[in-house]
Amino acid sequence: MLRFTIPLLVLLIGAPVLPGQAQPVYEWIHVPDLTPRPLYSGTTVNYALVWDGEEEHILAVADNDAFELEDNWVWDGNAWTNTGLQAQDDGEGLVYHAATGAVYRLQRTESLEPSNTWVFEPGVGWIQVDSDGPTSRTGFGWAYDASRQRTVLFGGSPLLGGPLPAYTWEWDGYDWTAYDTVDQGPDKRDNPAIVYDAKNEEIVLFGGEHTGRDTVYADTWTWDGTQWQRVATSGPSPRYGASMVYDSDRQKVLLFGGTPGNFEFLDDLWEWDGTSWTQIVGTAGPFARQDAGFVYDPVRQEAVLYSGYSGGEPPLPDVWRLQVREAWVDFAYDGTTETGDFSTPFNTLIEGVQDLPPEGKLFIKAGTTSETIAITKQLQVFTPLGPVIVGE
Repeated sequence: MLRFTIPLLVLLIGAPVLPGQAQPVYEWIHVPDLTPRPLYSGTTVNYALVWDGEEEHILAVADNDAFELEDNWVWDGNAWTNTGLQAQDDGEGLVYHAATGAVYRLQRTESLEPSNTWVFEPGVGWIQVDSDGPTSRTGFGWAYDASRQRTVLFGGSPLLGGPLPAYTWEWDGYDWTAYDTVDQGPDKRDNPAIVYDAKNEEIVLFGGEHTGRDTVYADTWTWDGTQWQRVATSGPSPRYGASMVYDSDRQKVLLFGGTPGNFEFLDDLWEWDGTSWTQIVGTAGPFARQDAGFVYDPVRQEAVLYSGYSGGEPPLPDVWRLQVREAWVDFAYDGTTETGDFSTPFNTLIEGVQDLPPEGKLFIKAGTTSETIAITKQLQVFTPLGPVIVGE
């Protein structure tokens, strides 16, 4: 039986944290190279990732121009599985529409012609459902607004040159609607990062580039279904090709990497709370890259990153998990090495508490302790009798 009380104050002292930075609540975990896994052929450009809420797994689909490729993969949290189904020809973008329980994708057509919309049917493959979508483009941002049950698409560039697309588009699962937001929305741009912030019920867009103006952006915009609003101009440095996800457990938007151009690549991690950006420091992780597939798995409570460019060919085929930091405590453990991992846990409660940042996860194995401490930060504590949240 576990018992602990909390009347004694424990001062928790760590490295100084600068303004605009936060103690690393997250940690990156590299998944060793796996076989089989999505690989790159001569016609494969990159992989788009999406959380399929209906099937409760991550779907990875190749951006390619070879229809015969069997390049639709599923990540179940531990391994890749090839579905054996053909990839969609000239496909780009990937979004899950919760109201219809389906994953959608755009098919590029002739420049300035409407793009085609396809839906993924498990066990069947890709099926075209619409031919009157946004003008054909590449490098657009696309996210699902759960409060309004519509996907929102913005930006991109025509395949054969010409002006950048200016309108904001929405897909309700059946029809596309265009909104003229030229005068009050973000500048025309391609490769912006975009995601839905469920806590604030709004689409968040960051960065992008306008090659015609030789401009790379560092502005943050939100879309409420009626209008765009610029909400920040400070935070991450100017970049395009960054990757964003929404951590539905911590209710924060996360941004990773991107490029400012000139074959430079970034590996920094940022957090958006609906008002301002905070850099998450001290989290050694993936190589710097742009255009990485980045998606949040709410079942396993982790973000998963795969693929992306770092200046070489082929793109990077590595898998990384981004998890809230955790530590294990086993009061009966008498090993000489204590790291806080499951196999080499701490053997006192105070060690586990001191090791974690606010919002970290503390796992306590079965046993008893007579420690009396005060926890001065909020932690998620998991015991054999169930989870609790302590501190404030």
